[in-house]
Amino acid sequence: MPHSSRLPPFDVPNTDLPSFLFDHVRRNTAYGKNPDLPVLIDDSATLTFAQFEKLTHQFASGLVNTAGFQPGDTLGVVLPNTAFYPAIVLGVQMAGGTASTSNPEYTARELAHNFKLTDTKFVVTIKNHVPVVREALRFAKMAVPDSQIFTIDGDGNTIHKLLSPLPFNRMVLTTLEQVKTGTTGLQKGVVLTHRNIVANILQNIVFDTHDETISAVDAKSSHQTWMAVLPFFHSYGLTMIMMLGIAKGAKLVIMRGFEVDKFCKLVQEHKPSVAHLVPPILLRLAKDPVARKYDLTSFVYMNSAAAPLSKELQAEVQERTGATVLNSYGVSETSPMSHRSRVSTNLVGVKIVDENGDELAVGKAGEVCMKGPNNPKATAEAIDKDGFLHTGDIGHVDENGNYYITDRKKELIKYKGFQVAPAELEAVQDATVIGIYDEERASEVPKATPTVANEVREWFDKKVVQYKRLRGGTATGKILRRRKQLMAKL
Repeated sequence: MPHSSRLPPFDVPNTDLPSFLFDHVRRNTAYGKNPDLPVLIDDSATLTFAQFEKLTHQFASGLVNTAGFQPGDTLGVVLPNTAFYPAIVLGVQMAGGTASTSNPEYTARELAHNFKLTDTKFVVTIKNHVPVVREALRFAKMAVPDSQIFTIDGDGNTIHKLLSPLPFNRMVLTTLEQVKTGTTGLQKGVVLTHRNIVANILQNIVFDTHDETISAVDAKSSHQTWMAVLPFFHSYGLTMIMMLGIAKGAKLVIMRGFEVDKFCKLVQEHKPSVAHLVPPILLRLAKDPVARKYDLTSFVYMNSAAAPLSKELQAEVQERTGATVLNSYGVSETSPMSHRSRVSTNLVGVKIVDENGDELAVGKAGEVCMKGPNNPKATAEAIDKDGFLHTGDIGHVDENGNYYITDRKKELIKYKGFQVAPAELEAVQDATVIGIYDEERASEVPKATPTVANEVREWFDKKVVQYKRLRGGTATGKILRRRKQLMAKL
């Protein structure tokens, strides 16, 4: 029998994400009374809520009235974390288009695949990355003129020159599109509707009101400070940090990437109470001698997801910081969070099934399937006849309703929260790529067999983003990943 969420039911409003977010914030947070409070802070800019809302509207107007953006067009967001990221994503949606987020560290060939997959017509990036974007468009054989490639910095074709105060016809359509690793090689697109993301924001807000630790923090301050270090191009960073943080009235202290010394200095400066992180970062905070020089006790709670979190590391971080560490789970297709808290409260309906699709009893391991607000027609390949999404993850539920994720049907490797598909890396004849858990990294690492010669490795590393690079291996033979994983653990 499917396991229903323990949380009380709620209505998902029939509205677009930008309208929901700005209306919710004005009605339910400190920004409603004081829009001049800071909401987004990075190394180069601080935006108040009023400035953020104005920037969003003016970017949308500039796209429509100046750039020739049409309803249904896709804009590729190829950016590191920045204070301008939320306004760009929401502005594209206001203009009637789809925002497609990509890793800014991708090589031109990797980026070309994403551009073709999403039929990108416009791009926003940083000045130093424009040559890579142009090369990617050439690889993809896509005729996107330079006038449709914008930057957030420099003095060229910047988004700041595009901003327009003119009115425009808002034609919000469907989607945000994020590109994730496919199970058999190159990335695939995950199309999320506005309603998907609005529903997940509300699911998490309802959960927060029923969690003793989080509700106490929320009651104490209506203008909390959150650390925002995970990439916004990833569904975890985009929904759980960027969108949920703004919806809850938080001030986001934004980092382009994790550096332990800089992270700790910002914590001491801004005194954040909340951070959404991944196990490799928690490991650094617990064990790195640099982190031990700083006072990290402003944190009240941290959320960990995107990779397995051991009980030992969870306890060590809690002892080190005094914060409660929540262990969470989700997939991009669930927008993304489906399970949260110390007792693994499911935000959606869940069932565990065997290889034939038959439901399993409590304690039996099988594929984790989830059901929530969705569009079954648009995602028929992943959703079964009962409306459940098949995640490809193996797990079970105990008699107390706690969920355990124990394996994957998919052959994906999770390296520091990033997905790596072995098939994409196995271009060398008779090569096999497997994922082996590394305690020192608190993450799986991609390992190759046979051992890759230095010259091949150097060639290979130029073709893929850094987290897909191989970390060594031993020679075997046929591609039998499960057997090799077992052997590697012995």
